[in-house]
Amino acid sequence: MRRRLRYFRLSLLMTVLVIVLGAVYWATRRSPSQGAQSPKDAPIAQRYRVVVATTDLPPFTLLSPEMVQVRESETPPPPNTFTSPQEVAQRLTRTLIRAGEPIFAHQVTPPLSAGTVAPMLPVGMVGVAIPLNRREQLPPVRVGDLVRIYAVFSRQKVKPVAMRAIVLMGGAASAAPSSQQAGQSTPQGAPPESPPVLLVAVTPEEAKAIALAIDSGATLYYAVLPPPPFSPQWERPLTLDELVGPLPNKPPANPSPSPSRPAASPSPPRGQSSAPPPIPLRLPPLSPQDNRKAPEPKPKSPSPPSIFGIVGDRPVVLSVPVAEEVKRQ
Repeated sequence: MRRRLRYFRLSLLMTVLVIVLGAVYWATRRSPSQGAQSPKDAPIAQRYRVVVATTDLPPFTLLSPEMVQVRESETPPPPNTFTSPQEVAQRLTRTLIRAGEPIFAHQVTPPLSAGTVAPMLPVGMVGVAIPLNRREQLPPVRVGDLVRIYAVFSRQKVKPVAMRAIVLMGGAASAAPSSQQAGQSTPQGAPPESPPVLLVAVTPEEAKAIALAIDSGATLYYAVLPPPPFSPQWERPLTLDELVGPLPNKPPANPSPSPSRPAASPSPPRGQSSAPPPIPLRLPPLSPQDNRKAPEPKPKSPSPPSIFGIVGDRPVVLSVPVAEEVKRQ
């Protein structure tokens, strides 16, 4: 009986020991995998935000949060970019911005909420404020639209005073206040309301024509123009000459006339006339008798070589006798 009880205790102890060892083995085996999969220990990649254009934005486009979107990337964005759509709102584009391209600070103007209009003016243009006595004469326009302004003088003569004026402020910004409705009388003693104003950018010559038309009492009418097409020069990359300028042409170190081109003969002075060309002489044909009696040409003896020299102040020519003449002597 005691032996059976001893075997029972021994088997129970071995069973407990096996269970404990198995639990420790599985715990040590699963702990590294669980640690690798835990989100707390995993490294978090830093992501950067950058504002890009949703569609193609031509120059002088008033930006709104709907025209841009925010994209995230793991690489840091270029400098002078925006991170929020509210940062680019109420700004005008200076250049063409393609869809998907980031918007840089030098491509847009300062916010228009600051009350400044000078950054919106293109180079070589001025801003002109035109009072709108009749609001219905101006079609619905927004900032950046192109309009053509016509002036009507005495209902007889029509003259365009601005061909491509850029709207800088207009539409809802220059509309008359809507609080005053038809049938409501204004309180007595209140100052008269000023008419709405349209601010456009034109050339200095067109600004003078608009001022003269307004002062002459002409009626101004406005026609909306389509946006300008994209110029091919905005899409092509810059060349090396445009970036660094053309290289200066260096003269050759040893200038020499090219062999293919003959040297030009010096022209005669203006006072002296050039000599006429020689007239060729034509001899009459010889008779057959003259051909028979024609003397045979004799070989000419070589002329003695001459040596030129200077004796004192006079040039001297010395002749050297030929070997045949020496033998004859």
